[in-house]
Amino acid sequence: MGKTGNYIKYALGEIVLVVIGILIALQINNWNNYRNERKKEFNYLKEIKTNLKSDSLKLRQVINFNEMKQAVYDTIIRSYDLNNPPKNLNIYVRQLIPIIAEFDMYSINSIAFKNMNSADNISIISNLELRQQLTSYYSTDPESVQEKIKLKTRELTAYLSPKIITNEGIKQFYGFENALPSISANDFRKDEIIFGFIGEAKAMMTNQTIDCNNRLEKIEKLKDLLDSEIGKLE
Repeated sequence: MGKTGNYIKYALGEIVLVVIGILIALQINNWNNYRNERKKEFNYLKEIKTNLKSDSLKLRQVINFNEMKQAVYDTIIRSYDLNNPPKNLNIYVRQLIPIIAEFDMYSINSIAFKNMNSADNISIISNLELRQQLTSYYSTDPESVQEKIKLKTRELTAYLSPKIITNEGIKQFYGFENALPSISANDFRKDEIIFGFIGEAKAMMTNQTIDCNNRLEKIEKLKDLLDSEIGKLE
């Protein structure tokens, strides 16, 4: 009986050691998995931060362009005020048609965010607030307002282009007499279509600028959250 009891004790001891070994191995495996997950999270957050920096630069570029073009639109609109000193709006529009015909748009750089969701899942980001803020930032689409700006700008340019091809312009650039109408033949100050186009385009650009500033605010909040999380993971 003594030998049997010793054998049982020995067997139980072996089983306990095996179980402990398995538990330790599982713990080590879980720890390695955790470390790998955090390493991937760290890399994703760094890439997202880089994408946000490029977004910020482009948004500021769009805002600066809009401010410059808004000034042109404001000058044109004020030219319709009969209380202002007369201004040859026709010449002014012809000189600035390259700016009037131009527009600037931005797109969200979501490469890192999409790569993360494709390869893993947004749940790999351990900070709940950061997950929610990123989802909010990347879920809004700026294309609708910007497509309207592009369309309105092209419509305005198409309307203006034949009106600014004048007798004086052809003579200046090509050096010959021609039968095209003089620059004074079309008084832009009496053209309600131009005024309407300018007013609509100006309002759309204002909305685009507001959207850009709102996105910049979101980026600054995201950068603070990202810096905090990246600091913890380093």
